[in-house]
Amino acid sequence: MDIVLSIAGIGVGCFLLMIPYRAVFYARKHALDITIKQFIGMGIRRISPIELAKGLHYAKDQGIDDADAIGVEVHMLCGGSVKNLVDELRKGRQAGISIPFEDASRLLQDAVVGRVC
Repeated sequence: MDIVLSIAGIGVGCFLLMIPYRAVFYARKHALDITIKQFIGMGIRRISPIELAKGLHYAKDQGIDDADAIGVEVHMLCGGSVKNLVDELRKGRQAGISIPFEDASRLLQDAVVGRVC
């Protein structure tokens, strides 16, 4: 019985170590729609959860309402800068060009990297 409890305690401890608490608190403070499962997945895919949360907050703050955690994560996985993408989207919308976040991400990646992820 003691061994089972010890193994269960170790399992729970390992799970709690996988949660990036700083990023979770940042996301909750700024009312971002990112779940704990998504934060754990970001850690597995080696994406910085706090950078993703800051990028999503920047997008929402600049008025890019169609940006979501998955779209920002895909853009970061492809090596893109969320700040540059949001700045370009904002400039385009000021000029009267409305393009969805995902399409702008694909266009920017194609222009910078020469390929679409």
